[in-house]
Amino acid sequence: LVLGNDGYIGSHVEAWLKKYNDLDVKGICIKNDVWKNTDFQGVDAIVDTVGMAHIQPKKKIKASFLFHKHRHDNIAV
Repeated sequence: LVLGNDGYIGSHVEAWLKKYNDLDVKGICIKNDVWKNTDFQGVDAIVDTVGMAHIQPKKKIKASFLFHKHRHDNIAV
């Protein structure tokens, strides 16, 4: 499962992995809530390529805080 497959890196990682016929590769975008209704059963590995490019916070917040908050808020268990 490639998270962030709509981005530059994620789309290329997904395309590269799909070249291997013995892999069942799926990609998902987590920009909206669609991923919350996705069945993750059978997923053996996750490649997280989610990025936070081109985001302009309204308040001055340390970039590392945004990165870790984004990762924490978007973890599907």
